[in-house]
Amino acid sequence: MDLRINDGSIAFAPKHNRPGKGDAREFQSQAKQWCKFFNLDPDERLVIFDNSKSKAHMRDTVLEALERLPLSGLDPVVTAFFCHGYKRGLQPGFDLGHVDRLAKAISYRGGKNVIVPLYACDTARDLDRDRADDLEEFGGDGGFADELRDALCRAGSVFAKVDAHTTAGHTTRNWNLRRFKGDGSSVGGKGGFYIVPIVRDEKSEKHVIWLKWREQMKTDFRWMFPLMTTTEIHHYLAAL
Repeated sequence: MDLRINDGSIAFAPKHNRPGKGDAREFQSQAKQWCKFFNLDPDERLVIFDNSKSKAHMRDTVLEALERLPLSGLDPVVTAFFCHGYKRGLQPGFDLGHVDRLAKAISYRGGKNVIVPLYACDTARDLDRDRADDLEEFGGDGGFADELRDALCRAGSVFAKVDAHTTAGHTTRNWNLRRFKGDGSSVGGKGGFYIVPIVRDEKSEKHVIWLKWREQMKTDFRWMFPLMTTTEIHHYLAAL
């Protein structure tokens, strides 16, 4: 399995901890581990946005960094966010009104096959639902991750893939993950699907896969899975 990524791939994390918290420190730590796994220089590929500044300032930091990215021609180009998230937005100042700007910047450098892991809480939530754990096949419709996928498709990244969390939890070890795929569409789609569905029936083989998925989020697999198809992920877990 080829898990190389374009050396123009990039990660973003916030600069300052919230009062009494160590959140920014943890976001940066996880982003540096991601860089190390993919042999990227964090001094060049980890961009720290100043979350003490305005939303407009943070957005500009992200967009300008994306515009400066060099590309080697190797697919895929990965744009990873390690930060707080919400069902309507992302910590560096992007909400549902700014997804097109973000998508155009990602797509311009990344082409048709961009991968965008949102290591950020709640960005795969349904916009019009309070529950985050619904088991609908096409959930998360209208939320930030869903709208970002749609915007990437409109921008030309028709095979874009956005992976995002449906709940609050650790930035990279949260196993509640939906995938939103472009599937060649120029307009996007309706919601996403759980990469590994929640199965609580202990007699089911799917429950075993679910437990393995949860355990693997503690390993380097949490950097790997965004580059894998759902079939590859399930086969990988079944073979453990």
